[in-house]
Amino acid sequence: DSVTGIDVPSELYETGVELFHLRTLSERWKLMMILRPAVRSDFTTSDKAFRIFGLGLMIWDWIPDRLSASFGAVYLDRADIPALPAIGLICTPRPQTRIELQFPRSRILHRLSKRGSASETWSYFSAGIGGNTWAVTREVGGTDELSLKDIRVLFGLEKIVSGGGGWFFEAGFALNRKLEYERDNTEISLSDGVLISGGWAY
Repeated sequence: DSVTGIDVPSELYETGVELFHLRTLSERWKLMMILRPAVRSDFTTSDKAFRIFGLGLMIWDWIPDRLSASFGAVYLDRADIPALPAIGLICTPRPQTRIELQFPRSRILHRLSKRGSASETWSYFSAGIGGNTWAVTREVGGTDELSLKDIRVLFGLEKIVSGGGGWFFEAGFALNRKLEYERDNTEISLSDGVLISGGWAY
């Protein structure tokens, strides 16, 4: 929803599939890759609706099971932010605590419970860049690329199940929000907002 005078669709969608690959290269080096082709649009147009998210990371176990460093790149395929470097440190000072100091999103996690190797439940605080780009049809006519951009500060719960499944729920704030249209180079600043999201994977 928006105030009168801001031309935005009432609903936006993203549908796609995510491919994940993790390879051990040596005793201390790993390669991680994520590829997510998707359609992001208001489902009224296919013009520039197909987008590809990609992440490539080299991971070095600096201190095995305690500290690792990663570097690579993330391809967002957004009109406002096409790509970003992906660098960071992951510190595990004890089994119940993990600190992920990473760009473009960082988290501090605390493990609430563990059922052997079957599942783990974590709480976390996160901060990072949010938003995306969608293909839309404008009220004034024609198609365009709509980008929403913000800084997200979130608290969440996450359950990780052996084999890659699980669920998450998070809530927090979206700060420094902006709306951008590419065709006429329009940028509108929006007030801060509340975010609630959740998901399930299997």
